[in-house]
Amino acid sequence: MRALILAMILIAVAASAHAETDFAGMLAAAERGDSMARVVVGYSFYLGKYRDGTPVERDFDKAYAWASLANYQGNPEAQRLLDLVIPRLADREKANALAGEYLERYGAERREAASVPSTEVPKAEEKPAPTPKEQTPKEQLEVLMNEGIPLAEKMLREQGEFFPFGMVQKADGSVQQIGASDGREHPPPKDVAELLGRAFRRGAESGDYAATAIFMDVRTTPPGGSAKVDAVQVGLEHRSGYCVDVFFPYQRSADGTVKWGDLFASKREGSAFSCK
Repeated sequence: MRALILAMILIAVAASAHAETDFAGMLAAAERGDSMARVVVGYSFYLGKYRDGTPVERDFDKAYAWASLANYQGNPEAQRLLDLVIPRLADREKANALAGEYLERYGAERREAASVPSTEVPKAEEKPAPTPKEQTPKEQLEVLMNEGIPLAEKMLREQGEFFPFGMVQKADGSVQQIGASDGREHPPPKDVAELLGRAFRRGAESGDYAATAIFMDVRTTPPGGSAKVDAVQVGLEHRSGYCVDVFFPYQRSADGTVKWGDLFASKREGSAFSCK
């Protein structure tokens, strides 16, 4: 689940920075040498689909090859993709050979002056988990999402629904769950969401909050779909201006079992913070 969350956030936000909106256009940008496009294409091969839901051949060797080129170019997101892909490789030597072929065919201008190897690519390094102060905005939001989704699933399993609730990362790095109530036993969910939004804005304005997440039980239409489905919407905002909505479609069986569908994401309009 954690890997899928990270992958969908990166595809949704990084891909939106490019003029090419479909997979073919993104692949063309990767072939021209765009390191971020290479990361997005790599994630697409890793997930087996592009950010808009378009099916893509799921190929871990290709994901590794594109990520390796981007990593060689110094793209900071590439190492994270390699960390996900490498455990899935059936034959590391075969994947390295494909990366070497891509390197010769498409090139990879490195930020540091150095000779380009023909077949071997840098291997993923094990790194200690970053502290809150060292985390990127995406990593801080990922912490909030990983804290809230299990709680949302528990309430769906036990109650079949849930009222909006929030998670915040405070300026000191601590994570706190936030609830809201206007005194009514069953207030409309939109009223609860508005109360949470006000609390988030106060915390953002005072400097107490570095990141916020609101979790809501919604009905929405997935990309490429025609019918609405049940989903958990997670509205993520960071004081840096990094914002995204991530949707977790789900089906709940009669015995309460929750089955998650394919995640998708979209840009989010800021509520607590000004989003870029």
